[in-house]
Amino acid sequence: MWHEIETHVVVRSGPAGLGRWLDEARDLFSDCRRILGASAREVVRVWLTGASVMQRGEGRCEYASIRLTSNERTLEVL
Repeated sequence: MWHEIETHVVVRSGPAGLGRWLDEARDLFSDCRRILGASAREVVRVWLTGASVMQRGEGRCEYASIRLTSNERTLEVL
């Protein structure tokens, strides 16, 4: 089953904030505890997506200043 391999989380939906730069910060391990009921063994990928396929729309996304931080280190995604 796919849910044993990956988890998708919708952070934002709908037209609020369209056309504006939005800041977002997430605690992935808290999200895992809340959504899965347990801590993740490891985070191996984070996907940032914007989708309008079901509405047959078109859009554009831009991302910047992405950092993944743990107690040991910070990884800057360029």
